[in-house]
Amino acid sequence: MMVNGPLEIYSTVIGARLYDSIFNILASTGLAFLPFLGLFFHNITTPYESEIANGADTSLRRVVIHFLMLVFFIMIFVAPTHKLEVTSITYKASQSAEVSRYGDTGTTYDEVFSNLHYSDFRIPVGLAFVLSGVSGITNAAIVTLPLATDVQKIKSVIDTTRLTPQLAQEVSRFRDECFVTARAKFNNTHPKISEYKDIMNMYGGQSDLSWIGSHVFQKLYYADLYPSNPVSSFPYQNYTYRYQDYNHQQAQVETPKGGYPSCLAWWNDAEYGLQKRLVQLVKDHQSKNPHLGNTPLINELSDWLAKVKTYTHVGCKSRQKI
Repeated sequence: MMVNGPLEIYSTVIGARLYDSIFNILASTGLAFLPFLGLFFHNITTPYESEIANGADTSLRRVVIHFLMLVFFIMIFVAPTHKLEVTSITYKASQSAEVSRYGDTGTTYDEVFSNLHYSDFRIPVGLAFVLSGVSGITNAAIVTLPLATDVQKIKSVIDTTRLTPQLAQEVSRFRDECFVTARAKFNNTHPKISEYKDIMNMYGGQSDLSWIGSHVFQKLYYADLYPSNPVSSFPYQNYTYRYQDYNHQQAQVETPKGGYPSCLAWWNDAEYGLQKRLVQLVKDHQSKNPHLGNTPLINELSDWLAKVKTYTHVGCKSRQKI
């Protein structure tokens, strides 16, 4: 059974295990047999409510027919009789990647769900057929899409990359001290759309305004915003801050251990920039994780963006002709 991501492996297994447990509870308490009681009561009483000559024969026939139909439906679509092997639920990011299975997906989900050990549970035969068939159709459709680049794989690479504690803290700081401030200024001042329309359309439209590396915010605000405290990854001698430098000259404070880059430099600096270190971390993570394939993420992402841009231009030209 193929799924479309590492998390779907765990959600499928946990969902099937929960279904198996709920059915066993209903069967052991007798609640699972209530539909049979309803069937007998309904089909025995209904003929006697109308003037039918052979009410007993009619009731018996109705009971037998509906009973067989109900048994067939329950055996195929309700009763968990098909044993599901956990290792049969798989995900493969690309042709060159290793197959991911429950407990071995190469992601942090393996650690989160490490205390859940499922090996023997069952699901209805009909549900197993539907899951297998639908997953096959879905994956076949993905393969036949015009974009050869697997966007889901790119998303998985980025989502499963582990930030170091120091880098995670710095990203949080950048978001609070740069992105949130810039977004507040943007919402409060409402700059003319002519000031940022071209660059926004070049980098994904409105979606560019929703992430910390927003090109619009880089153009409008980041150059004039500074962190409130020194950034340890930037050397102070290269990134002094005029107010902090004045205090240092007056011998009021010690020399900071980190610099004060503008938010634009904090994100874009060629040597110390946050963007460069995040991209490098993703590239290093991908090369060490065989579940993600061997094609460099930057190459895949660049190819995908180029194709999307091409399709967008073609669509725009078509609309203009219309």
